[in-house]
Amino acid sequence: MTTSMTVAAAILAVFFGYTILAPVAANLGRFIGRSWLYCPKHRVFGAVKLNALSAALTAGYGEPMLAVRNCSLREPGQTCDERCLNGADL
Repeated sequence: MTTSMTVAAAILAVFFGYTILAPVAANLGRFIGRSWLYCPKHRVFGAVKLNALSAALTAGYGEPMLAVRNCSLREPGQTCDERCLNGADL
């Protein structure tokens, strides 16, 4: 590998670290674990696990894209419109 290729690879690694990895690492802790959110459909609070990686990837560049991975109120095979995420402060 030539010196110029090594320098280019190092520049790309630093760029990738600062633009992708740093924002994800800074935001990942916000979305890991369970959150108790009010479900408008069932009219009770439910334990919700989010798709943390997707939320952390998008949170570094604006509003996070939230998606429910698991909910204590949702039965297997049941669909959900995830209205509990509207206005959720996570």
